Amino acid sequence: MRQSVPYFYQLGTQIGYLDVPTAHLTGLLRRPRAVEPRNFVPRDIPMRFDPRAMPDIDRWVRRHGSRFLFVNGEQDPVVAEPFRLGPGTRDSRVLWAPGANHHLGLADLPPTARAETTATLLRWAGNPVAPRR
Repeated sequence: MRQSVPYFYQLGTQIGYLDVPTAHLTGLLRRPRAVEPRNFVPRDIPMRFDPRAMPDIDRWVRRHGSRFLFVNGEQDPVVAEPFRLGPGTRDSRVLWAPGANHHLGLADLPPTARAETTATLLRWAGNPVAPRR
């Protein structure tokens, strides 16, 4: 769980986290706020949400981003607000993994998209894929 602290910190301070209405369940839930990011970050680490962070990053990606690869799961609730490429974004891709959720990787992409993405990553790393004969 310790390795997840930075992720939950960023959720609670920049990205945001889903809000599940539970008022109608008052008195029925044992831990009504158990899944909030604050509960996964040690209390001695201050957390304050900055609502300007993600719009600022999104704007930068659209105007200046280069070599970005966004792999989204089709069933992932987090991508209700996905990054989109803009007129200033260069050499970047947005991919969707059919039926995948939040925990996915390149292996979850369809074979053609996986091969193209692997070739792109190798090119970005300065190791272009040799053409198949």
